[in-house]
Amino acid sequence: MAIHISATKYLHMNKQNYSRLDNLIALPCSNKVQWVAVGHTHMHTYNKTEAQIHGMLEGTKITGRFFTRKFVQFFNGRKGLSNSSHPNNPLIISHLHTGKLNNTSSTIHYHFAFGNIPTGITQQEMMTVFEELWVHKAKQSSKSIWLQKASNENKGWITYGHRENRLGAQLGLDIHSTFIPNQAWAS
Repeated sequence: MAIHISATKYLHMNKQNYSRLDNLIALPCSNKVQWVAVGHTHMHTYNKTEAQIHGMLEGTKITGRFFTRKFVQFFNGRKGLSNSSHPNNPLIISHLHTGKLNNTSSTIHYHFAFGNIPTGITQQEMMTVFEELWVHKAKQSSKSIWLQKASNENKGWITYGHRENRLGAQLGLDIHSTFIPNQAWAS
């Protein structure tokens, strides 16, 4: 028999402040972000044990790394992965979220921020790329897939990512699914 924990208890377990990673990594690059997106997995956290949720998060991180590699390769081929200083490499900032643990339809999902994307790409083209890589290549959910152009008026994505940081090392900025090319650090 599985022992289920309440959402409240899970949220307060191993509480640590990981917003420092966002402050050091994501915030300095936020002015380079052109697109923001959300990609859901097929992993539902409702009525799961702590161990089950931990296992799902580990699996999701593997998917996140796979997606990041495919995204870099789409925009810059294999050379993007082997040469982080290449000027055509995209910027990818990835935040991992569990969703609401007390909601039956909520899934583990990522909030992405993309930059250094060629300026001629339309929103429809970018959505097609995102959907192809997230849904068809990474084999994740097409439910609630979302993408929009970033602007100074919708910078909420960066603070939204901070919300999950309070939950511990498994959530918030996923450093292994984040790709920040050298040119993104330059101001």
